[in-house]
Amino acid sequence: MTFPSIFYSTGNLYSSLAGTLTALIMAYFEKGLMKVAVSAVLVVAVY
Repeated sequence: MTFPSIFYSTGNLYSSLAGTLTALIMAYFEKGLMKVAVSAVLVVAVY
């Protein structure tokens, strides 16, 4: 997914921002790709 389109992929800007922020923070701490992706999806699903 390209960077600008992730903000419009869920239909809710705030949940997209929450998922993106979660993924960026986890990637910064060098977590695995699967953990980063699953965490971002879970945050979007909950939010």
